[in-house]
Amino acid sequence: MKSIGKIENISSNGVAIVKTNSVWGIGSKVFDRKNNMVGVVRETIGPVKEPYLIIRITGFKGSQTDLIGKEIYAR
Repeated sequence: MKSIGKIENISSNGVAIVKTNSVWGIGSKVFDRKNNMVGVVRETIGPVKEPYLIIRITGFKGSQTDLIGKEIYAR
């Protein structure tokens, strides 16, 4: 798995913002360090040199607020 960045914030409706150094395709699944699925990439926003990913949190068993500041990964 490759690190894609840290979750910076999560909205009340389960959408996370992740600052990343690379672009991932829409629909890419993302995971925590224990290989638990966290969500799915929905969109890439921001400037090309500093992109952000919009991730829809799905399937995560814990509290979504526990994800803030955590590193996430993709395959």
